Amino acid sequence: MGAPRNFAWSFIDVAVLSEDRVYLTAAHDGSSSKNIPASSVLRWNGKWASRSFGIAAVSLCVVTHPERYGADTGS
Repeated sequence: MGAPRNFAWSFIDVAVLSEDRVYLTAAHDGSSSKNIPASSVLRWNGKWASRSFGIAAVSLCVVTHPERYGADTGS
């Protein structure tokens, strides 16, 4: 299944840590075409969450060691 034509985001990178932990980085097409940095990181850990940033993300890096504080809480 593809994204709808009016979907305004382009996926930049993905990191799959397990079947229930996935991270995606996306850039907003409208902002990118105007040279305005706007990116979002999306997280799947049983439900979707996202956070936007005023940067032009070009890749994604997930640090798994040492395990971060609160990692077992899903935060």
